Amino acid sequence: MKGEDKEGYNKEIEELKLVIEELKLEIEELKVKKDVVSVSIIFKKYKKSILVKNKYSNKNTTKECKELMKGLGGRWLRTEEEIGWLFVGRYEEGKTLEENSKFIIKELEDSKYDLEICME
Repeated sequence: MKGEDKEGYNKEIEELKLVIEELKLEIEELKVKKDVVSVSIIFKKYKKSILVKNKYSNKNTTKECKELMKGLGGRWLRTEEEIGWLFVGRYEEGKTLEENSKFIIKELEDSKYDLEICME
């Protein structure tokens, strides 16, 4: 084998190693994305409380974070008008809905949910 041929093969091998490493990284990113759960919710003032409900009527995304909501003190509410997680007495007058809801949003973000949030 000539020296030039050997050099060419070594270069090709190094390039293939780089491609393999890039593919491994892409696979890991896809695994992470697959594990991310999408949650689409609406925050709403409900009397002196905060109500967190599903954004889409045909998708129950709050079910994905049920344990987190319960852990933060949320209670399931179902009335003729509203359905969602109620955080009783957690709405402080003088603060915006977003400010009042920060403790919930922070926990959802820390738990790596893919969030779609609206304020009503």
